[in-house]
Amino acid sequence: MKTILIVAAGTGGHLYPGMALARAIRIQDPEARVVFAVRRGDMGRKLLEREKFEVREFSGQGFPRSFSWKLFTFPFSLCAGFLEARSVLRELKPQVVVGMGGYLSFPLLLAARRAGIRTLIHEQNVLPGLANRLLGRKVDAVAVSFSGSRKRFKNSNVLVSGLPVRSEIGKLSSAEGREHLGLAPGRFTVLVFGGSLGASSVNDAVIKAWNALPECREWQVVHITGSRGAQATASAYKSLPIKAVVMPYCHDMAAAYAAADVVVSRSGASTVAELSIVRKPAVLVPYPFASENHQALNAETLVLPGAARMILDKNLNEVSLAGALRAFSSEDMRQAAVKSYDNLKDEVDHTLAADRLAEWVLQGTGK
Repeated sequence: MKTILIVAAGTGGHLYPGMALARAIRIQDPEARVVFAVRRGDMGRKLLEREKFEVREFSGQGFPRSFSWKLFTFPFSLCAGFLEARSVLRELKPQVVVGMGGYLSFPLLLAARRAGIRTLIHEQNVLPGLANRLLGRKVDAVAVSFSGSRKRFKNSNVLVSGLPVRSEIGKLSSAEGREHLGLAPGRFTVLVFGGSLGASSVNDAVIKAWNALPECREWQVVHITGSRGAQATASAYKSLPIKAVVMPYCHDMAAAYAAADVVVSRSGASTVAELSIVRKPAVLVPYPFASENHQALNAETLVLPGAARMILDKNLNEVSLAGALRAFSSEDMRQAAVKSYDNLKDEVDHTLAADRLAEWVLQGTGK
């Protein structure tokens, strides 16, 4: 039996593309054994086990980006990570190890490389993360989501694969999405989300913006609050004039995207890829503490051609957000933004990314 180990620890930005890849592997080779490596205590474990994937947990910490006591414990954590990696590789004997980014990829991919196991890393963002930059010259192949990332790697084998997304994204009509979520069919609809934990600055600005938009009485919103501040945000809507569906988490993002006329969100790589598939106008608010401001670079792939507007977190308030939403409430503005998706310089079809990566992974494994 072929065994593929996928390292997808830390955030949903690593986990969900890894899950999309794993599903594609299962389709192309139903007998393949797919195992995930996650951080010990990671929220992703429950999601993976729900889809009946095997999971191995690892300890460790990322490289500290500022001076702290973690600088002194990092070398010991890294050594422990290598020992754990060698142990699990001896146990699983995988034919391929795939790193989806994040610090956990570093010890596992290097240990796999030293053991003669085929290795691949996938970079979701336009600007590669530290772990992937360090691994880029060591692994057998590098896959990138956006063509602009190719020049940032010196590896001779760089695949512009796109970003693996959930297969259901882009498959529903607007009417189907609104029916699934209990929304009115004819109202202008705003989708708001900020990640699994939520984005307090986005949540707060959106709540305040409705009071600056008297026309919102005729609109409706799907507001996915995240786990932090969910109760407070839901309570705030009770005194607002807009029709709202409020939830801490949405398991049916395909329906949420389909229902929306415009999206307000952070600009993680998965969100940008999904927006390019569903072709929705967007107001993007990059996470201000993302390493090396990489979310702003992700956002620019949609902002520059005119498919989205960007508001920096420091400039986000009810006035700036209300102005952007009022602009996109115009049918002409929305149509112009949708048409701008035709002008994307990066023409990677993200819907094919999982299949492309699965084909590479299964090469040479006896498929």
